[in-house]
Amino acid sequence: MHLGYEHPCQFTMDDVQVNLDDNELNKSLAYAYGYNKPKVPFNGVQELKDCSYLGGK
Repeated sequence: MHLGYEHPCQFTMDDVQVNLDDNELNKSLAYAYGYNKPKVPFNGVQELKDCSYLGGK
């Protein structure tokens, strides 16, 4: 995965850029929409794989 993350839940709103006008003005989602998602706990892909809510045993 890009940016050194193992899982998409690790992305922040500052990692994602959006185009705001025809002059290719790019800003982060945090800047453009004033939104920062809550931090999602993530301790590794194995923990997600083993999670009973996600089908693990």
